[in-house]
Order: sequence, then structure tokens, then C-alpha cells
Amino acid sequence: MLGAYIRSFRNASPGLDFGDVDEGTVTVRPHLFFGELGGLALEGGVQALQRGVLAPADAAAAGMSPSAATASGPLSARVFRFGVIPFLSPAGRGNYSRPQIRLIYVVTARNQGAKALYPQDDVFSLRNIEHFFGFGAEWWFNSSSYGT
Repeated sequence: MLGAYIRSFRNASPGLDFGDVDEGTVTVRPHLFFGELGGLALEGGVQALQRGVLAPADAAAAGMSPSAATASGPLSARVFRFGVIPFLSPAGRGNYSRPQIRLIYVVTARNQGAKALYPQDDVFSLRNIEHFFGFGAEWWFNSSSYGT
């Protein structure tokens, strides 16, 4: 499985400003099945955002981090993710077979630019690395992949 997009926004002002944004993401999640009912998915992705300038003029008043409020020039934010997702698929093999029950572990790494986008009091503005552990269940109602 693969998903990606890229987009760009420019306003009518002659120079670059905080409202001028380029952003994009690419995520890939290959699945490996072990038998008919279970498997392992690995997920990797990168998200990128670039603003024309680092922060609006009133960044400090908006509660942005001090580095965002005092620096100038373009902002380049990057987030990298890697996940390990073992799953159980009672309806059998197939990336779109449902229901699917998952355990999820994802590690996310942010650069300084990404951390500067968070408010100054948000813990994500301080963390370079974040770990997520979770459990997920997904059903599609009226699906013909289960129960027939």
C-alpha cells in the first residue's frame, strides 16, 4: 500500500510570508501474511512542510515557541515515521479484508522546524522522538469480505 500527495499555496503578496506553504507526504505500508489469518505490516513515511517565513510577526503573542518567535527566514519542517503492526484478519488474506485487529508500535522523529510549529507549552515542541503503542480494530459494515 502506498499513499502520497504534494501541494503548494501562494497568496497575492509580492514576497514570501507565513501563508505561503509547500507540503507533502509519502507513506508506504507493505503487508506480509503468515498463513490465512495473520500477518505483519511495516509502515514508513515522511511528511514535509515549508513556509515562506519561519513565523508570523505576532508569533510570541500567539504562544508559539521562542525559537519560532525570534528567528526569521523560511521554515522547513520534517517528520519521519516508522511502524511495526502485527495484525489478525479473521476474514482471510487481503489488504482490504475486514475485520482486522492490530497491535501498533510507531516511532516518530521531528526536526527543529516541526517542533517550532507547536505552541511553546506543548510537550511536542520539546521532544525529538515520540513512541506510540496502541491497539486497533477495524470493521467495514455492509462489507462482502466477512460472513459470506
